[in-house]
Amino acid sequence: MQEKNRNTDREERLYRRFAEYAAIPHPSGNTAAASEYCLEAAASAGYRGERDAAGNLLIRVPGTQGRSDRPTVILQGHLDMVAVREEGSERDPAQDPLDLFWEGDRIGARGTSLGGDDGVAVAMCLALLEEKEAPHPPLEILLTADEEIGLLGASALDMSRLQGRLLLNLDSEEEGVFIVGCAGGVRLDISMPVCRTREEMPCLHATLYGGRGGHSGNDIHRGRLNAAVGLSGLLRSVSRAVPLFLCCLDGGEKDNAIPDRASAYFLTPDPEKAIRVFREAAEALCASYREADPSLSFAIGPASGGRDAGAERCADPAGTGRATEDCASDGVGISGGRLALTAEESRRWLDFLSDAPCGVQAMREDFPDIVHTSLNLGILRSGSERMHAVYAIRSASEAGKAELADTLSAAARAIGAEVHRRGEYPAWEYRPDSRLRPLMQRIWRAQTGRPAREEIIHAGLECGIFAARLPGLDCVSLGPALYDIHTARERLSFSSLVRTYDYLLAILAEL
Repeated sequence: MQEKNRNTDREERLYRRFAEYAAIPHPSGNTAAASEYCLEAAASAGYRGERDAAGNLLIRVPGTQGRSDRPTVILQGHLDMVAVREEGSERDPAQDPLDLFWEGDRIGARGTSLGGDDGVAVAMCLALLEEKEAPHPPLEILLTADEEIGLLGASALDMSRLQGRLLLNLDSEEEGVFIVGCAGGVRLDISMPVCRTREEMPCLHATLYGGRGGHSGNDIHRGRLNAAVGLSGLLRSVSRAVPLFLCCLDGGEKDNAIPDRASAYFLTPDPEKAIRVFREAAEALCASYREADPSLSFAIGPASGGRDAGAERCADPAGTGRATEDCASDGVGISGGRLALTAEESRRWLDFLSDAPCGVQAMREDFPDIVHTSLNLGILRSGSERMHAVYAIRSASEAGKAELADTLSAAARAIGAEVHRRGEYPAWEYRPDSRLRPLMQRIWRAQTGRPAREEIIHAGLECGIFAARLPGLDCVSLGPALYDIHTARERLSFSSLVRTYDYLLAILAEL
């Protein structure tokens, strides 16, 4: 790992904690080892941590001298990260330590996401445990589990464990911006039963790749292509010109990330016409996204001739290193015919994926530059007996969230699919009266000479859950500069992390 000179103990401590945490795989659903690391860090600093059944971690820190009777402050972040890797990368962030590197002031991870969301919160909280000179009120350091897959840890938390009613959430990605409200959300798992038949005809492999992807909340308004939806639309165009029998159609890795690539295998009696139609439609699609997705590209051609090559690519269409459920048995490259959906089932699935709403659905009237309601097709998978799609719905209102979920559910059930709702969380509404915001603005002005920006965002934050279940809670979200989170291009400005940490200490000194 390339090292960078660090001039102070504080910088060294922050980087050490971030790097050590990055060396522990901590994808959503598997944060036990990361939690143990945090517990050990607390114990070595003289504090005791508690972990609940959902994997949430709570560390209580008494107030420093003369501040033990002040109101308790909750410092909150989450333990898990969105573990994605770029196509062709041999490193799996769900299982392997991250390979950190420096680009000037910025830290990245080779071939994978960095986990700055929310490794920065963990690094700041653990560094704070070692600060023996910094004044602060009583603290409850709360690190939740499985935030990235529906705020599951926060939803399962016993709120009676928390005494504080002032909460600083450390899960934002822009320095000098205070998040003061966010959207609510829900995940929809859609599963369509299929009956595969063995067909004797040519097999083609089509891919759409090179999209920018991004966060399904923060980046949904940027006009980037959802590759899973885009490829579905291209295949539908082909199906309207020639008979098409889907073997598999897969894309996306996380339900809260916009897929940047997708892949499909399909059978057709007229491969030449299918390729021609696909290319014409794909060229037009890429041209229409040239500004938002300048590297968007496509490929189509005969599937690999042998069973092993074809099945391997079908089993791992997105280059994730993880086989799709039973996809290899879908029969790519099997002599004597290949297993595929019927033409009718293929059309039904492609019509649903192409026609279902995706992206921004409405903007806010009170904050015209902020998205009100959206949804994202984050995961598309092919099984031997079912086709699967996972959507993330977000809205600033419960009514908007419910209406969109009902609309999508009705469309799915119309094609015979089953729908399961999960991971629902409330919106975090703006609080006009706040003790935290004026104090934070005053300190920010004193440090920088300018006001901080206050924003309501379209992404989901755990603050919504806490605000709904802790009466009178006053909370603000802040964080250092992070770029391209939830992608392999993710970067963290280390100097911004240092400044944010210093700013956090200044806030705590006055609370």
